Amino acid sequence: MAGRRRDPLGTAVGLITFLAGVGLIVMTFVLAREMFMMPAEQALNIKEGEVMDVNRALVAGTFILFRVILLVVMAGLGSIVANRGIKLYAHGGIDLLGRFKDKEEDKDDEPKLLEKTEKAESLEAVEKPHKAETA
Repeated sequence: MAGRRRDPLGTAVGLITFLAGVGLIVMTFVLAREMFMMPAEQALNIKEGEVMDVNRALVAGTFILFRVILLVVMAGLGSIVANRGIKLYAHGGIDLLGRFKDKEEDKDDEPKLLEKTEKAESLEAVEKPHKAETA
């Protein structure tokens, strides 16, 4: 394992995915701060000196609740994307296609393959009697 190299494409994709997830989370916090810093009168469309329209306030309150739910979903998706980015980055050192195999590992594998094929040929040469022939 000492000569193992990292797959640069897998590492880069993992890092970009992680940063995209963190960006989604940061954007969620910025939008939440903006939404919760707004005064209640402005958010619920209540004007001073006028009679409060309950229907309009209820619609505005429902819209605020919908935005809060969207922020929670957006934060959850951002954390999932960041988690996937971490996993991709961590597995960037494992080259599944075998492009970065060390030369020494290839040399060590050849004798093992020859031994396995020789054993398989020797087993095929020896015929095993059937149960009907032995009884």
